[in-house]
Amino acid sequence: MDDRVEDIQMTGAAEEAAHFPDKEASEADIDQSVKDEKKTSEEYYFGCGPFHPNCLQILFRRKKFFTFLLAAFSFLQSAVISGFISSVISSIERRYNLSSTQAGIMVITYDITVTISVVFVSYFGAKSHQPRLLGLATLLMAFGAFLFSLPHFILQVDEHSSDNDGALRQYCSNNANSSSTEDCSNVNTIAYAIFIISNIILGIASSPIYTIGVSYLDEIAFPRYVSLHIGMISTTLILGPVVAFGLGSIFLSIYVNPLADTSLTTSDPAWVGAWWMPFLISSFCLFILAIPFLMFPRYLPDSPQVWKERAKEMAKIYSKKYANENSTSIVFKMFPTHIKRLILNPSFMFAVLGLCILYIFLQGVISFGPKFYEVQFRFTASTSTLLVGGTTIPGAIFGTLTGAFVVFVCKMKGKGNMLLLAVSTFILTLSSFAMLLHCPNIPIVGLTENGFEENSCSALCNCSGTDFIPVCGNGQTYLSPCQAGCMQQLGDSSYDNCTCVIASSNTSTDNPIDDTATNGYCQPDSCLSIIIPAVIILLLLSFIVFMLTLPYMHFVIRVVSDEQRALALGLQSAMNRALGNVPGPLIFGVSFDASCILWEEECGRRGNCLVYDSNKLSIYLLSIALPCISIAACLFFLAWLTYPRQRKQETIDN
Repeated sequence: MDDRVEDIQMTGAAEEAAHFPDKEASEADIDQSVKDEKKTSEEYYFGCGPFHPNCLQILFRRKKFFTFLLAAFSFLQSAVISGFISSVISSIERRYNLSSTQAGIMVITYDITVTISVVFVSYFGAKSHQPRLLGLATLLMAFGAFLFSLPHFILQVDEHSSDNDGALRQYCSNNANSSSTEDCSNVNTIAYAIFIISNIILGIASSPIYTIGVSYLDEIAFPRYVSLHIGMISTTLILGPVVAFGLGSIFLSIYVNPLADTSLTTSDPAWVGAWWMPFLISSFCLFILAIPFLMFPRYLPDSPQVWKERAKEMAKIYSKKYANENSTSIVFKMFPTHIKRLILNPSFMFAVLGLCILYIFLQGVISFGPKFYEVQFRFTASTSTLLVGGTTIPGAIFGTLTGAFVVFVCKMKGKGNMLLLAVSTFILTLSSFAMLLHCPNIPIVGLTENGFEENSCSALCNCSGTDFIPVCGNGQTYLSPCQAGCMQQLGDSSYDNCTCVIASSNTSTDNPIDDTATNGYCQPDSCLSIIIPAVIILLLLSFIVFMLTLPYMHFVIRVVSDEQRALALGLQSAMNRALGNVPGPLIFGVSFDASCILWEEECGRRGNCLVYDSNKLSIYLLSIALPCISIAACLFFLAWLTYPRQRKQETIDN
């Protein structure tokens, strides 16, 4: 037992020497540390406690397996946060009567939590058993994903639109005599609170992924191969949301309650898909993934050689003053010093601020992209989700591979990476004009920019101005069958004896009077030519953005010193979320609400938007996209200009 304690102490001493080198430490000192390493320590074994058979070491104690675990974690995390939540936002708004601003606040709760926790988790977590910390984070994320799906199971929501009675109440003859009862319980408020708490838990769980995970990967992989490992992580980070969009489309084509009978179709504005399914499935997958993370060793057998190679490449910044102090004292005393040095690093700060500004636009697109296509091109929720996922998948794949290929083959250094970022972002400004593309507004009888105005032909029907079941009659769209003056229902999707349709019909003897109406909008035929360029620009946007992921991460870990890598990743992550991810969805949500011309009302409160003004929405979103991308390009160019030159004893580039 004493020998085992001595071995562990010697291993810790060698680790301390590798992580906190003195400026005057020679290569001989590092070699001596390597010789002192004992491979019998439990921190080098894959397993659980005393259970670590040799077969597990042969199969799983590998860099490639850890990269696979981190890639799977990255895939599931990005799928849940950036994919599934974005794809179900419009469905949640309808289900729980939320505005886009409320949905935006729900989304940014995650980013606020990560912003608060990521710097401390990345800095202090780097001194702990990092794979085990990632395993605990995976378990916590599994619980957060399950909690997000919980409102569907514990809260009873009015299913007034799930049967024919909901439609029958909306035509003229029954409306005046029917008594409409509203559910004024606090079910929607409780659901919204659960979504907020779930996002807080997901934010805490996500903090270590791209800081501790990438930093640990840089510790166990030789420097010349780090970019390939990070490239694989970046690929799964990008593929997560786009695959989630595709799967989300499938789930949203299933009714929210699969066991209930409904006459609604996916094109009906009242349709709500099975938004809760992907979170339940993701929770199970995350729980399974946590097990190998918790079993992974703290170090690998060749970790001392990796530390030796990295020590040759990176700068040594710990001063002689702290050389003989214990590690805990060094950690706390050097924390404010490292923060100050990062802030005073102009190239690092310009790059981070540029990404923050760019993320205001990108995070808004990620959060509200499916809803944008749903509103501007009148797709169903499942179709718009499938379109976004199907378009960004090829852009993500080829963009990420292109970025990794350029960095690896061209052996681009830190400064070259930033020049690539600046030039590509200037090209990206062209994509901002995609915000102007949209289908023309469909005129709705009785609905103006100021809201609803009663139609004289349906005045005696006593119609509600917030019952939104659009119908088409004689080429005109009406807010509901009641607003069209329809007296009876012919089937699930058609109505007869509609007085307003009769009034607008051609009464000449050559054409018989048309008094019928069918569910849905009167669709114009001029939209296809607009949709195609919008999809092409989305493809270009995804390609450029995903291509820049690896060069940016490679730049960040090379523009700072060795001991600042984890902290630099944590600081830039916190700033990106505080200055980019947090305001982005909120600004987009406010823009959507500002362009709304008809709101659903419940118990005297304003709920979700029913009809948007596409012209206003396009102008609002363009006024966000163009300045953000242009300013980001200028900041990336300044980061390239201020990149530090290679100095004699402080080599930044390899």
